[in-house]
Amino acid sequence: MFFSQAGARPRMWEASPSEHKKWVEVFKACDEENKGYLSREDFKVAVVMLFGYKPSKIEADAVMSSVDPNTSGILLKEFLDIVRKKKEAQLYRNEIRHIFTAFDRHYRGYLTLEDFKKAFKQVAPKLSERIILEVFREVDQDSDGHVSFKDFEYAMNYGQNLTFSSVISTHSLLVGMQNGTATSDSFLQS
Repeated sequence: MFFSQAGARPRMWEASPSEHKKWVEVFKACDEENKGYLSREDFKVAVVMLFGYKPSKIEADAVMSSVDPNTSGILLKEFLDIVRKKKEAQLYRNEIRHIFTAFDRHYRGYLTLEDFKKAFKQVAPKLSERIILEVFREVDQDSDGHVSFKDFEYAMNYGQNLTFSSVISTHSLLVGMQNGTATSDSFLQS
C-alpha cells in the first residue's frame, strides 16, 4: 500500500454546470433518433466526442454489460455516471503523472534512487534512507534501478503490500505539494 492506501482515489469529482451541460448535449447529439438511450455505437461516438479516442471492444463490452438489462442501451443517468467516472480516472492519472514529474527532476522519464531520496527528504524528512531504499526496490518492479512511470503508476494504483504505507500516502504528497512544503518547483530546482 505504498501510495494508494489500498487503492484509495481522490474524493469524488463533480462536473461543473457547463461540463455537465456539455455531456447532456453530447448524449442528445449521439441519440439521433431520440430513443432515450445510447446504443453501443452511439456510446463509442460519444466517447470520441468527449475524450478523443474510440473505446476498445473490451471497454464497450464492459460498459454495455453494466447497463440495466431492461433497457436497450445506456440511459442518460447511466451515461452521466460513466462519463464522470472516466473523468475522475483521467484526473487521477494526471495527478499521478504530476507527482511522477515532480520526482523526475532531470526529465529522464524514469526515477532513480537519488530522485526518491531527494523527493522524500522534502515530503517526509525523518524517513530513513533504509526505508526509502526498501520502497524504491519494491516500486522498481523489474529491478533495473529505474522506476518507470508504469512502475510508479502501478504502485499508486495497486500497491497493496508495500512497506511505505505506514509512512506516507498520496494524500500526504499532495498536501505537501499544495501547502508549499513540497512543490513541483522545489523538486525541480535542486
